[in-house]
Amino acid sequence: MLALSNVPGKRGELRLRLGLKEGRTIIKDAYNRVPLKIAKPFYLEPETGEIFLYQMNPTGGMVQGDEYYQEVTLEDGARAYFTTQSAAKIYRMSDSYARQVNVFKVGEGALLEYFPDPVIPFARSRFVGETEIFLHRGATVFLAEIVTPGRVKRDEVFQYEYYHSKTKVYWEGELVLWDNWILTPGSKDIRGLGIYEGYTHYGSLFIFSEQVSQGLADKLHGLFAEADELVGESGNGQGILASASLTLKNGVAVRLLGYRASDLEKAVTTCWDLARRELVGLQKPRIRKY
Repeated sequence: MLALSNVPGKRGELRLRLGLKEGRTIIKDAYNRVPLKIAKPFYLEPETGEIFLYQMNPTGGMVQGDEYYQEVTLEDGARAYFTTQSAAKIYRMSDSYARQVNVFKVGEGALLEYFPDPVIPFARSRFVGETEIFLHRGATVFLAEIVTPGRVKRDEVFQYEYYHSKTKVYWEGELVLWDNWILTPGSKDIRGLGIYEGYTHYGSLFIFSEQVSQGLADKLHGLFAEADELVGESGNGQGILASASLTLKNGVAVRLLGYRASDLEKAVTTCWDLARRELVGLQKPRIRKY
């Protein structure tokens, strides 16, 4: 596999600095380089002043050699919901790979809610994703990820070559989470015991706050006791497999396996709503996408 720096591709970049002005979170500084940009921000919770941001990519997906970098800094007390306009498509590649780096810096008492749409790795695609989060006292973070097996309706199930996702979370400079997983369907049956357990879609939700407790983890875990009721009836009559447990410090990790992205999105949203009520004191807002 060729080094990324030796392969032609887009070098997209997005940098945002968010801060407070008269009780409302605003964009204090912004820089972008195509193909990354954001739509005009709006506010769904006037009472909190939280800003809602949509990252946009007019190219429609990533090809070999593409490298995206986005950095979002929330100053003390800022609040932001950050998402994407649509699913992230990783296209077929003859060599090399595509890479995206996310860096989030969350100040004291700030709130970050990051819910990108699912990732769709096409057949023969290769992708590396790296996320680093730096948290300060009083910060709260919700971080979600959903990965599909490919273009299911074209029978491209687990035909991608390589999917690597790394997440590091630092609390006041201390590394409190290092999540590192690599999927290589071509060389190993990932649908087997101990990996996907026969399921096809993967999801995760990481929650960080000083208010996180074993009680919250137990409540989240309890949601999946009746998984079919939580997500509704799947196409094959089965629901999801999921669990929630505490991380090293101030965090809960929720991991999910299912058969449809919509099932996992609903389950993740339900978990988010429960945790948001407990940690932030507010139910989830109604997100407008279409």
